[in-house]
Amino acid sequence: IDVLEKEPPNEDDPLVLAWRNPDHPAHDRLILNPHAAFYCEEGLDEIRRKGAENCRRALLGQPVHNVVN
Repeated sequence: IDVLEKEPPNEDDPLVLAWRNPDHPAHDRLILNPHAAFYCEEGLDEIRRKGAENCRRALLGQPVHNVVN
């Protein structure tokens, strides 16, 4: 699951209940991760810094990092 409708989810959310219950059929197929780490000043600073560094590398003819396509 990439995004939950509400983060953090309620304790009675069906996905949370399935994730916590080892007897639930979906228990071993669920990975729930919070997205809160991005929404902090340090995270925004890191994104800007890495983006600027990649632009610098490209302009200098150096390989850039984390190329997706």
